[in-house]
Amino acid sequence: MRKLAVKSLGKIRSEAVIPYLKLAQKDADIEVVKIASEILQNYKGYVANSPKELPKNSALKEQN
Repeated sequence: MRKLAVKSLGKIRSEAVIPYLKLAQKDADIEVVKIASEILQNYKGYVANSPKELPKNSALKEQN
């Protein structure tokens, strides 16, 4: 069942599945680990977006 779930994650083709695939690499079933590792190879060149700076809240500015 977990093998099927990991294969399904691979069909989504979105970097949003990467954390779940990394978790699957720690599974007790070696087949699940192999499948997750193979799918993660498709994301080998993926670079996570750096967090964007939030706009400064004008309500928090010091008042002189």
